[in-house]
Amino acid sequence: MPEQQQPQHTSNGHHHRPDILRKTHQQVTEEVLAQTFRTSGRFWLIAAVLAALLALGIVGFSIRAADGTDDRLPWGYFAAALGYLLTTAMAAPIISVVPRLARAHWGRPLSRIAELWGIVGVLATLMLIPLLFVLPSAADRNSIWFVNAVREGWPPGAPHAWLLAAMIMLAVLGLALVWVSALPDFATARDHSRGQRKVWYTRLSMGWEGTHRQWKVLRTTLSVLGPLYLMNLVFFHFLYSSDFAQSFVPGWKDSIFPAWQAISAFQSALATVVVTMFVLRTWGGLKDYIFLEQFWALGKLMLPFSIFWFYFWFSGFMTYWYGRTPAEHAVLTLMFFGGEQYRNIFITAFVMNFVLPLFLLIWNPIRRSILGPTVVACLILTGTLFDRIRLYVASFSVPNAQINDHVLNPVPTAHFPGAADVFILIGAVAGAILLFVLASRFVPVMNMWEAKEALVLQRIRVFHRTELKVLGKPE
Repeated sequence: MPEQQQPQHTSNGHHHRPDILRKTHQQVTEEVLAQTFRTSGRFWLIAAVLAALLALGIVGFSIRAADGTDDRLPWGYFAAALGYLLTTAMAAPIISVVPRLARAHWGRPLSRIAELWGIVGVLATLMLIPLLFVLPSAADRNSIWFVNAVREGWPPGAPHAWLLAAMIMLAVLGLALVWVSALPDFATARDHSRGQRKVWYTRLSMGWEGTHRQWKVLRTTLSVLGPLYLMNLVFFHFLYSSDFAQSFVPGWKDSIFPAWQAISAFQSALATVVVTMFVLRTWGGLKDYIFLEQFWALGKLMLPFSIFWFYFWFSGFMTYWYGRTPAEHAVLTLMFFGGEQYRNIFITAFVMNFVLPLFLLIWNPIRRSILGPTVVACLILTGTLFDRIRLYVASFSVPNAQINDHVLNPVPTAHFPGAADVFILIGAVAGAILLFVLASRFVPVMNMWEAKEALVLQRIRVFHRTELKVLGKPE
């Protein structure tokens, strides 16, 4: 039975007309494809700037590679950059999963935006490969991998082969999620394009004709790929945070830490999608498709996940704070209260990931707006970057001779970034954005078939002096 909802409101209380519901299917096709095919001078300028920043990152990586992989310390910022991409861009596709499974109409305009970030898995996989050469074997440290009688990791190939396999699986699932979701849109683009572009769309659409069986297979496949991506994302965060952080620090035995990393990824995924929506709505020509409703919904989710961020962090932290054994005290000194650099970085991350999001999003006028959730999302993304630097740079600063000790003594001093480290951080973020920007010129960043489905399932009805949006919930 259809539901009735109040129309969307802007932050100043006036009604916002949902113009998308007054469009025809043909209008949606023409506008979205025009936005996809358009490559203006501004687009190429943005792409050139991002490519130049990515080149800086490659220069920074080359400097690190020239120094070799025997010393782990110089690779700390590289590990932090990969951890940041895993927590932000690679986590973004999960934001499309839950609304689609719940058949929530508000998730339609953001589903493709979230899924398209899955293409960053290609970059993340390439970045993981050199880090595997830096990672010691399981026999040389305390890790989640068992060590057999011949002092080799178990299962066979652990940890390196399993880390790479898990990363490849996550990247493949991300690409598959984008491709399967875009099949109907590829077919639409195939029918409205010419030349080489038509050839590529014909190949990608795989003979899509929109039959009942094809739609049934597509929906079933999406309902499987989405949860699989979510589970693999959590699993890889468990592996990455355990192998590239905890296993290097003597006395750091925290079963909650990997779960906290996954919660941080959920929070940062929301922030990534919010910022992307704001950019596309403001400068990407999608103002008629992305509304207050999407920002409001994700703002309501960012609030509890900011609280979860604190809850999971504190659940692990208080064990060390109240235990205060020599090993636990050393971990607190290294990660939180030792060198001025890590202390300040931790305070910055704590404020940006928990304090400011909490005290901003509890206010309805801020949460129920477009600018408010966007500002909070920028704070979260900045705080997450600082937090990844704190965690992975501090962990990589522990010398090889100490990683099998029971107590970290002495505690390493803070490792400040050099020019190569700054280049790597900038290049990793720029490379992820560049992949998204380039993909958006071929894969429609607005999901056309879900937008058209909304035209069928939603109606505007006049009730006295206002307008109501009537929603149909399909089975």
